[in-house]
Amino acid sequence: MPLPGYYTSVAKLTNKLGEPFYEWKWAVKMTTGNQEQDIFMRKTPAENVFPSLGWEIPSYKEFIQNFKDLESSK
Repeated sequence: MPLPGYYTSVAKLTNKLGEPFYEWKWAVKMTTGNQEQDIFMRKTPAENVFPSLGWEIPSYKEFIQNFKDLESSK
């Protein structure tokens, strides 16, 4: 889950020369549904937010090890 807030995405379709042919833009608001939690998450550095909520993004080495463990469990 990204940090609570507003996000804008842009996608472009181009021709072979890289000239824009069509462009899509959309915006989305992410929230936990709890205003106090949203404020806490925005004020706290991202590297501290996610472990405090019980999960974290693994390092590359951890990811590879987890992947190998999944492969060996088949």
